[in-house]
Amino acid sequence: MKLRYLVKKIVTTPPQVLIKKGMSRLRSSYQKKQERHGDLNKSTYHQTIPLDKPLTFFTPAFELEDFSNIDEIREVTNLYLNHYFEVLGSGWVQQKHGMKCRGVEGHVYEAGEKAVINAANLAESEAIRELVSENYIPIDWQLDFKSGFRWREDTWYKDISYGHLPGVDIKVPWELARMHHLTQLAFAYYMAKQQMQGFKDPDVYAIEFRNQVLDFIAANPPRFGVNWFCSMDVAIRASNWLVAYDLFHSFGATFDQEFDRIFPARFMSMATTSSTI
Repeated sequence: MKLRYLVKKIVTTPPQVLIKKGMSRLRSSYQKKQERHGDLNKSTYHQTIPLDKPLTFFTPAFELEDFSNIDEIREVTNLYLNHYFEVLGSGWVQQKHGMKCRGVEGHVYEAGEKAVINAANLAESEAIRELVSENYIPIDWQLDFKSGFRWREDTWYKDISYGHLPGVDIKVPWELARMHHLTQLAFAYYMAKQQMQGFKDPDVYAIEFRNQVLDFIAANPPRFGVNWFCSMDVAIRASNWLVAYDLFHSFGATFDQEFDRIFPARFMSMATTSSTI
């Protein structure tokens, strides 16, 4: 049926239109090959914009009276600190490399190998990974932790495939990598500083924010892996990073010099990449 439709389409389409469409596809294919070749042969981490001022855009003002969900923030951030996440009806699941997944409607996949960074980005990725706290357990950002299927960090973003395997949902890693939860860590930091009962030391939340961001940067070189496929998700993640970063600063948090150097550069790299993919 599909072949018959294509033949009919070709026969009924004017030659000049066919030539125009063919040339457009050839140009698109050539451009894609050139982009892939460039990204595979030089570090995509270096696609950054230098900043001449601090990366802060607003100074929010909150009072404890503004929050009606303090108990909820305390409970969910305690889960986030231990890397328990609830995504798209998954229930609360501790997300990590090598985990056993429940599967979806009988479809269970083996997560496969751990992070594999492409050669051109490996040195930078390892340098960033060295900045993460020693006791931090990395999150598997490429994993659909409902089905167990795992994409790869060394796959160029335009080569990512999805929708071809039963039970696999690409939106699971996308949703987690949007990192909506980071702003809640910032609010927990504020409440901890106000000595609200049940919260941990304020620095615990700031350190977790720092570690998760560095973990993501190290494990997701720009334009590689499942989390660079959709520009909307990249933009949402950039917004959540920026809001959380501003919140932490407005609540009095300070970060080490290396993080304050890396974060703005990688944020701008993410922001500019989201406009081009």
